[in-house]
Parts: sequence; C-alpha cells; structure tokens
Amino acid sequence: MYVIELPYFGDPLLALDDAAKHCDCREYDDDYFSLTRPLFQLMTPAPQQMLFDKTARAMRDAPQPEQR
Repeated sequence: MYVIELPYFGDPLLALDDAAKHCDCREYDDDYFSLTRPLFQLMTPAPQQMLFDKTARAMRDAPQPEQR
C-alpha cells in the first residue's frame, strides 16, 4: 500500500494575524520509532501475537523480497 499525499480537506483556515492551516507534524518530527519498542514491550504475549498475525496477513500480497 502506498501513501498518497492529498490536499487537506479539513477545517477551513482560521483568520488570525495570518492564515492558519492544519499542522503537518512530519515537518519537524523525524522520530517515528523510539516509542514503538517500549509500547510493544508493555503488551502481553497475546496482543503481540495478534500484531504479528495482522502484519503477516497484510503482507501476504507483497512481492517475496519485501516479505523478508
């Protein structure tokens, strides 16, 4: 699945001193992974296995090199 960037169709701009827009946190946040391990370790084995199974099902149609 590919991420497609679409224009933002949310709330209208706010009339402040200048126009305000929805914040795109990706502009200043480059750390997407530091919380994943601690959150995963908080899970019990059953939810961990459910996550593994869900990921495997989602990758079923991916080309073979991406599955490794």
